[in-house]
Amino acid sequence: MNITSFTIFMILVVMLSAPTFMPNLESVWAEEVIDTILVGSEPESIAYNPDNKNIYVTNSGDDTVSIIDNSNTVIDTIAVERAPRGIAYNSNNNEMYVTNSGDDTVSVIRSSDNMVIYTITEVDEPYGIAYNPANQDMYVANNNAGTVSVIGDVSSPPIPPVNEEPRTISDLIKGIIQNPLDITNSIDSANEIRDILTDNNRDNDQLVCDLIHSENEYTSNIREILNC
Repeated sequence: MNITSFTIFMILVVMLSAPTFMPNLESVWAEEVIDTILVGSEPESIAYNPDNKNIYVTNSGDDTVSIIDNSNTVIDTIAVERAPRGIAYNSNNNEMYVTNSGDDTVSVIRSSDNMVIYTITEVDEPYGIAYNPANQDMYVANNNAGTVSVIGDVSSPPIPPVNEEPRTISDLIKGIIQNPLDITNSIDSANEIRDILTDNNRDNDQLVCDLIHSENEYTSNIREILNC
């Protein structure tokens, strides 16, 4: 046996005696596309949300984010700002962060109801985004500025009390006439309420007219409807 034949012989012995050296061709060939999901225009980035177990896809062509559940069904489409690019999950607050390169913002999506709860500014054509679990911050790559912005935890600011003027009877009546479903869940009841307030029965109308004493801009329309 010459050297060349011996070398080939030894290679064959090693390959046959050490099957771990051989790739598992069956597992390689088993990978294939099993489904195709239609989302928005020009899908850009994709991320998994372990909190609600959904997949989020940014669609830069129509300024939306598609949400896909475990059955590979698009269950929601969220409108964000212009040209969403990157997306990442923040495990500290269970929220999704979306970079919008078209208007220099970052949208924050709440996982529990998929609502956009914040829009962060002070970024410059943001593209990529990543979460750092060590300090619980988000890192945003600013394509135009050649910088990286660091975003801390976004917490809800306290909502100051609104000092509104007390609503008058006439304000309430006007609201009821415009949308009676505000005070009842029944369409039949809503129609009945509107009929009482707008019909030609003077007995019903007079009950309302007697409660309206002012002639401001809110009551004039109601007084005209009821012929007060």
